[in-house]
Amino acid sequence: MDFITQYCNAKGVILDERISDIGSGLNYRRPKWNRLLQDVEDKRIAKIFITYKDRFTRFGFDWFEDFCQRHGTEIVILNNPNTSPDQELVEDLKRADHGSFFVAFNFSMIDRRRRTATEWATP
Repeated sequence: MDFITQYCNAKGVILDERISDIGSGLNYRRPKWNRLLQDVEDKRIAKIFITYKDRFTRFGFDWFEDFCQRHGTEIVILNNPNTSPDQELVEDLKRADHGSFFVAFNFSMIDRRRRTATEWATP
């Protein structure tokens, strides 16, 4: 999570929301996951920032990436060079033991922009 925050701060990206969704990447019946998909479908999200593909979904990433693209949302995969996905998970779990906010398995943050119908009508 810190890596994504640092990346976005360095790029001047304002993150409107952070999503923590503790659960299996195999389970697609999670309320926060489904809300994210609905927001993508409703064209309310410009970018989703993740550290690794498997933190977003275990299988079918290409389908979800295509779904997002069709609805005007870009998935930005950062691949933190200082940690592996396993190391990142261990760090998240350590922080959880101390009561800190963390992202457990699937998706990290989104850059949410409110768009008008006019913005969607033009490329």
